Amino acid sequence: MKATYVQKGENINYKNPTEDKITLGTLIIIGAICAVAADDIEPGEIGTVATTGSWNVPKDNTAIEIGEKVYYDSENDVATKTAKDNVIGYAIESADAESSTVKVKLNG
Repeated sequence: MKATYVQKGENINYKNPTEDKITLGTLIIIGAICAVAADDIEPGEIGTVATTGSWNVPKDNTAIEIGEKVYYDSENDVATKTAKDNVIGYAIESADAESSTVKVKLNG
């Protein structure tokens, strides 16, 4: 198999399949990829999403240590260290249970 270079991949195009606008900064799970909207994306339109980088994301009320896998809890719309189907990435800084956010390096 021969591959042809397309792009760096830090950002990719994403078509909003929903009936709602995706707003800047929204965490998006695309199969096994976790991405963050780099701009507003109207329904049915194509926009840019970031697949790499480190981001502050809302978290649940558990402590998360640096280096731990961070998952997306879709029921509560927060990050958690409790294993779920969707890995967001890895904590790049410890966050205690009282913290409302955790710094995460995306798995992109």
